[in-house]
Amino acid sequence: MTEQERRKIDEIYQNIINLLAQEGLTYRQVRCIMGMLDTHLRKKEQNFLKKATAKEVLS
Repeated sequence: MTEQERRKIDEIYQNIINLLAQEGLTYRQVRCIMGMLDTHLRKKEQNFLKKATAKEVLS
């Protein structure tokens, strides 16, 4: 992974954290969202192996 890719991931991660913080969610709610994301992505795993980007898989 390049430095530019790492910076982009860090930026997106920070945006997600900021969004969750703005919503005033509890720890349990955040964990629930994380679990939902994990489940959703696992269901799409085979599609990720066939396509180049998350946008192609998740749109």
